[in-house]
Amino acid sequence: MIRAVVSRAVLVLLCAFVCFPFPASSQQKSAVSAPDADEYAIYSLIVRTQFAHRGLTKIVVREHSGIDQALTDQMLDERRFGRYVGKMLPGIHADTIADFKAKSKKADQLEGGFSLKVPRILVADEEINAIFRSSADGWYIFYKKYPGAQGILTFSRVGFDRQRNEALVYFGNQRQWLDGAGYLVLLAKKDDTWVILEQTMIWIS
Repeated sequence: MIRAVVSRAVLVLLCAFVCFPFPASSQQKSAVSAPDADEYAIYSLIVRTQFAHRGLTKIVVREHSGIDQALTDQMLDERRFGRYVGKMLPGIHADTIADFKAKSKKADQLEGGFSLKVPRILVADEEINAIFRSSADGWYIFYKKYPGAQGILTFSRVGFDRQRNEALVYFGNQRQWLDGAGYLVLLAKKDDTWVILEQTMIWIS
């Protein structure tokens, strides 16, 4: 059973700038170690369990991996971040946390590895910034261009333990100026299939 946890210490009331803008230059881009099949299986599982049941006609995903600004302070110090995640997700392996943190330093390109029943659309940071910086009606413009979308979904890279039987991923979704949330999700591989063990909310707007 998935256990969603909200800690008062990390529950942050955020405005639209939490997810917007997220300039491509704010994190190092790298073509090395691109997301693999396990990562896309995890992304697809999150979309199916969190969004697909809502009758959406498309899923809009930011084309580069990221962690949004909600995790920035926690990511600055490895020990601090390890304690933070260990408190939020008790029992998680230290090597899973270390791999997640290392991968989160890069903004990697997401591609077509998703397995979904609805169309998946990858959008560039430049397009997102152009929509929301040009007008106070940014969400109206966005949904006019992408009707039936769930909002804008951001995924981090996925951290794994050494055996690749445990995984940690961040996802955040923004639907309106004050309608969004971000989560850390702990998963395990059982019989070659990824399953969600726990997820903890780390910001809400």
